[in-house]
Amino acid sequence: MFASRAFTLMEILIVISIVSIIAASGSALGTGLYRGSILEKENDFLISVLIEARSRALANLEQKPHGIYIDDSNFIIYSGEFDVESNSNELFGRNQSIGVTPQPVNISFSQLSGDSNWQGSIILNDGERTRKIIINSEGAFFK
Repeated sequence: MFASRAFTLMEILIVISIVSIIAASGSALGTGLYRGSILEKENDFLISVLIEARSRALANLEQKPHGIYIDDSNFIIYSGEFDVESNSNELFGRNQSIGVTPQPVNISFSQLSGDSNWQGSIILNDGERTRKIIINSEGAFFK
């Protein structure tokens, strides 16, 4: 007689269910890591925009203070007094899946000293995790 070398239906179903469970758990883990990386990138991006605005004020470009305005869809670097309609504003689109509190917020850095007119915390969150940027009166910011 010949020995059977094929898999039974039950063995195939067990293997398929194990593979499905592994794939589902890996997908959930991957989504969490992806959302976390988006939050970190947005936090780093906001810090780089703050550094740019403060650097321009310290360098006394255009002999004006420089600042950043944060609204619901943009980070805006401006010079002088903030005016929404100004052509010299530089708009940087924000990731809409990341919440920013407070908003709107207008942070201006003084010429040559870089002192800030606003002190407090900017909180970024993705619904599960938060990141905080603290800005002091001297214009320094900390994660």
